[in-house]
Amino acid sequence: MKKIFQTLIVSSTLMMSAMATFAASPIVGYWKSIDDRTGEPLSLIEIKQEKDGTYSGTIIHRYPNQGGHTLTTCAKCP
Repeated sequence: MKKIFQTLIVSSTLMMSAMATFAASPIVGYWKSIDDRTGEPLSLIEIKQEKDGTYSGTIIHRYPNQGGHTLTTCAKCP
């Protein structure tokens, strides 16, 4: 009886967490971009879902680089 009760608790917990996972879009929220070479954080990005169903991202914080300078513009942007 105890084994059945434990199995029931575990399975119901897994079902609830799965339902919560699929309830919201997995990409909406705040993301931290990390430099692949150094492992240092680069920026904090907010991803939102627009009313038309598309997604948009905004850099809300830029971390200082190793030299202590915070970049204000992207070096790859025109």
